[in-house]
Amino acid sequence: MGGFSLAVRVRETHPGIRLMFMSGYAHSVPGSEQAVGRLLKKPFAPEQLARAVRSTLDDDRLDAE
Repeated sequence: MGGFSLAVRVRETHPGIRLMFMSGYAHSVPGSEQAVGRLLKKPFAPEQLARAVRSTLDDDRLDAE
């Protein structure tokens, strides 16, 4: 099971969970359109990871999903 399929499954049991994706191959992964705005492309610096996590946790729009 790929990461995007897993995310769909997790959302079924935990609807309010915040999700962030990371990939080095996102342009070729089926379902990657679900991660728009929450996709951290490899390689990335530790500071980029920290900003992406903080942004994901702070994004109130994710509560509506």
